[in-house]
Amino acid sequence: MRRSSSAAASAAHLTSQRIAADVAAFKKSGGRIEVLGNTPLRPYTSRSTTRKATKVAPKAAKGGAKG
Repeated sequence: MRRSSSAAASAAHLTSQRIAADVAAFKKSGGRIEVLGNTPLRPYTSRSTTRKATKVAPKAAKGGAKG
């Protein structure tokens, strides 16, 4: 059975209210929350973006070998 969009929104709102109440109670009891920065796990997150290996052609020596 599918939920209607309003029922899903209501459930999400109740969850949001519950989390907000839990955080407020935690802070009131002396708890501290450390907010961390964004740490990307991988440099390329999009599946369409891939690393393409590029081949670097060796530079041709002019005038023969030196040595």
